[in-house]
This record gives sequence, structure tokens and C-alpha cells, in this order.
Amino acid sequence: MKKMKLKLKDWILIGVTLIVLIVLGYKSIVMDPVEPKDSVEEAVVVRMQEVLDETHSNILYKTGIMKFRITDVKVESEDDFTGRYRKYLLGVLPFGDSYFSSEDQ
Repeated sequence: MKKMKLKLKDWILIGVTLIVLIVLGYKSIVMDPVEPKDSVEEAVVVRMQEVLDETHSNILYKTGIMKFRITDVKVESEDDFTGRYRKYLLGVLPFGDSYFSSEDQ
């Protein structure tokens, strides 16, 4: 059986792919989640997280194959807010944004 020998071009492409995956992972884990600015926004994020946990309670989310992170929140009052959350495959690969409103509850 003949062994496959990788050329320099192949190693460069593998290296670039790894670098892109590392940058995407950093962006997805560190930069995407919303950071609440005040206590009202923090309360809304916690409330939104609870509602989304109940909504996304199927086997894919329980096993960790799919995850979601709240990426944006706009608060008019504690009972009137909108937000955006992003779904991730394996916690790193983003594949869709969804929107949430206090009217949806």
C-alpha cells in the first residue's frame, strides 16, 4: 500500500484552516455573547435565557451538539424588550440568528 505524502501547499492549507477555526472559535465564545450594561439589562438577559432554555430543550441542546448564545438585547423596560440569539453547532460554528421579543412569551 502506497503512503500519501503531503506537500508544502497541503501543509499551508491545513495551517490556514486551523487558524481560521481558532479565530472563529474565539469570536463565537468570547466576542458574541452580550455583556449587560446595567441591572435591568442583566435581568432581561437572565429572563430571556430561561425562556430560551425551555424552548430549546430537545436532545440536540441537552447533549451539547447545538447551543445558543444571546448576542444582542434592546431594553425599553423590564417588560418590553427585544433580543437576538445565535445558534451554534458544537458551540463554535454559527449557523443562524433568531430574534426574540417580550411579546412572544
